[in-house]
Amino acid sequence: SYSRSDQSPAAKAQPCPQQAPPAMKPVRPQRPQAWKVGLCDCCSYCPGTFCFACCLWCVGYARSASRSGIYPFIPVLVGTFGIYFLFVLLEVVSPIAGAFTPLLNAIGFLAFIFALAWSVHLRMRIVQKYNIDENPCASCCCMWCCQCCALSQQMATVDIIEYGKVDTDCHCSEKPLNVA
Repeated sequence: SYSRSDQSPAAKAQPCPQQAPPAMKPVRPQRPQAWKVGLCDCCSYCPGTFCFACCLWCVGYARSASRSGIYPFIPVLVGTFGIYFLFVLLEVVSPIAGAFTPLLNAIGFLAFIFALAWSVHLRMRIVQKYNIDENPCASCCCMWCCQCCALSQQMATVDIIEYGKVDTDCHCSEKPLNVA
């Protein structure tokens, strides 16, 4: 009978099948980098982007999360819209709530804290992914003091890093901001 031990060493040594080289991953900068646009530059590259961040913030969060590859678009859109819809609902119901007003105020406060925490979390995920020089306290202050400017900055920075220019979505500028 024929067994494996009867094979010569040359017969045992079979060439390994060639494997494809691993896909190249984007190289993270070794040193932290700054945001690609300033916090107060939200109207310098396209006023429509700032309006987009102010009026359609749910879409802005979903867009920056999905374009950066952090979270999928639809879950972020639905979740963000849901929490902010709760604010609107509480504002409508609060004046007619009577005895339930303290409870509604507590729910509104918790919803606000959750929304702020979510905003800071998403900003910090972008900071970590692109190695941006910003600490959590600064992110919290940005989101607390000027959420529209901070969201506009996030969207522009993600667009510049991922696509090389700011996607204005409004085409109000013939010359998009390009990376040099």
